[in-house]
Amino acid sequence: MARHKRVRSRKYERDPLVALDHEVLQALAAERGLGSTALARVARQRQQTVEYHLKIHGIGECRSSLRAALAKALDVPDGLLSGDPIPIPFIPLAEGPYEFLHTRRTRLAASRLIQDVILAVEKDVRAMDASSSDLHPRLPARILAAQVVQQVGELIRVGEWRRRLMEWEPEALAARGYSEPPTVDTPGQASTVPFDAAHEEAILGLIRGIAHVLRPWIDRQAQLNYRVLRDLTELPGHPFVGAEEAYSPFDPNSIVQPFAPGSRPVPPEKGGTK
Repeated sequence: MARHKRVRSRKYERDPLVALDHEVLQALAAERGLGSTALARVARQRQQTVEYHLKIHGIGECRSSLRAALAKALDVPDGLLSGDPIPIPFIPLAEGPYEFLHTRRTRLAASRLIQDVILAVEKDVRAMDASSSDLHPRLPARILAAQVVQQVGELIRVGEWRRRLMEWEPEALAARGYSEPPTVDTPGQASTVPFDAAHEEAILGLIRGIAHVLRPWIDRQAQLNYRVLRDLTELPGHPFVGAEEAYSPFDPNSIVQPFAPGSRPVPPEKGGTK
């Protein structure tokens, strides 16, 4: 018996307990359509063990070998399951609130979408720079990527869609009982508001929907119409509606430099939408 305990002790020394972020694990498994049985089969782990970790919340512990196997099965770095902070690329020019910081699941989904968008813009910029005739000035990829991320960020905000689609009575906004929780204004700040399952699902739904819409562009199977993205988030207020534009709608520069040399913004028609 003593020898058996020593062998087991050495085994655990070689396979120590490590942190496991159950919410990230659950989000990744759901994203890939893997239940406990399928994930256990791919990871070559006991189904009961995997099912347990897919049911509980928060950051717990598991053996190092289990976390490594789960990460490999989900095709992500081992560290993504470790409970470390999930990085959100900085979004200059964007205004809060940052609803996607509501939970670790929403933060993970937003982080993955934003990273994909940045990489896709950078590839478009390199391609356009290579074929440019230098007739018009071109901006660095980081500036264009930041602007595109800002525009995409507008599309994944529950509050922004409500602001655009609804008109509230003066006191209704503060009084309504079904409001989403308060949101976070600073990208690096963790959410301190109570968890709201419906709000989380709404945020995840917007992120997943926009990611699905953009997937052909992200996978280099289609071009993104930057002009339409810009107008979708800025209309009807921007001053250059109808102006002659310098860049192709598929050129990232059209997201921030719409005017052709010598063109002037077209003033809105009298009595038109402001």
